[in-house]
Amino acid sequence: LVCDGRECPPSGATAYGLGALYERADWHDAAVACYRAASEDHWQTRDLRRHATRALARLLRRLRRYDEAAAAWQQLLQLGGRPQLLREAREALAVHHEHRDGRLEEARRHAVAGVEQAIGRGEREQFSKRLARLE
Repeated sequence: LVCDGRECPPSGATAYGLGALYERADWHDAAVACYRAASEDHWQTRDLRRHATRALARLLRRLRRYDEAAAAWQQLLQLGGRPQLLREAREALAVHHEHRDGRLEEARRHAVAGVEQAIGRGEREQFSKRLARLE
């Protein structure tokens, strides 16, 4: 399965698990393909799709494939979920739009949403500082 999965990723939980193995082995292209397959498999639970999408976004960001990472973070927002996941996605998108593609209004939109959805003073302050800088 590990050998065959590099050429043709399976679906669902198997793809997610293989993606994690491939990532640890530094087989980045295979890991991206598996995470993407798991995140786009609509037959799987939203929770599994969220985990796969988050892993995909983080890996793509580490690989400096920023536009693809931003698309994955956006997909994570659409999947919804725990506030911590949404905060991480909002922060990553705010950083991307502010520093990488120069869309300051889009960065501001994510910072405002981050302030509104923040849990605790620390998160709120972090997004507020970004928002003040953007304004």
